[in-house]
Amino acid sequence: MNRSHLLEVRNCALRFGGLHAVADVSFRVKQGELLGLIGPNGAGKSSIFNLVTGIYPPTSGEILFEGEVCSGLRASKITAMGMARTFQNVRLFHSLSVLENVVVAFNLHLSHSWLHAITRGAKFLQEEAKVRQQALELLKIFGLDQAGERLATALSYGSQRRLEIVRAMATQPKLLLLDEPAAGMNTVEKEELMQLIRFVQERFGITVLLVEHDMPLVMGICRRIVVMEQGRLLAEGTPGEIQSNPMVIEAYLGRPLPSASKE
Repeated sequence: MNRSHLLEVRNCALRFGGLHAVADVSFRVKQGELLGLIGPNGAGKSSIFNLVTGIYPPTSGEILFEGEVCSGLRASKITAMGMARTFQNVRLFHSLSVLENVVVAFNLHLSHSWLHAITRGAKFLQEEAKVRQQALELLKIFGLDQAGERLATALSYGSQRRLEIVRAMATQPKLLLLDEPAAGMNTVEKEELMQLIRFVQERFGITVLLVEHDMPLVMGICRRIVVMEQGRLLAEGTPGEIQSNPMVIEAYLGRPLPSASKE
């Protein structure tokens, strides 16, 4: 595998009985890339995310991350390898504070044993203090440090989405998978989200795979786009190539987007 490719999906299929959620899909995500994955409802986009992050093993095919086969591994193992995701619906720990939501994610990389945790030994207390400080610093970077002690449910919808990304970043990912992050957002929140995604990629130098239905957002921040339809890969290319592709227009866009770039 070319080491410039962080993630490679090879001829993957996902079947549930007679239903083909994904059928022989292959694509690559380059190191440092912001790749968009689009398509109509039921195209298989979220199923691809579920395959990549270990929620489902592929029925056939394989997935490689940094050159190592990761398909079939537990989701926790895949997260430890360097992948993190958000979901279409906000999935915060609602009974926990903003700070606690981030601390939980940092715990993935703790080295103390269960015995240290039970007895609250010195190593546990040292790591607990360090994690809390790291969580506060991360919240500050994303402008949420003043809300650290509030319940996650007390945040606005846009801020809850932001907190989900912070929590994902706390796992120290190399690849961040965002599943419809703009869902339910108003115009102002979407603009803030675009700026946030750009900021995350530039500040942390990570690779981003984005599933999104908001075409102006996708065309505005992605340099390359993969299009799916009915579980299959339909097309891939730059935003300009995708918006002028007759198959994509017919299957999904309906008409070219006049504001999209012609790369």
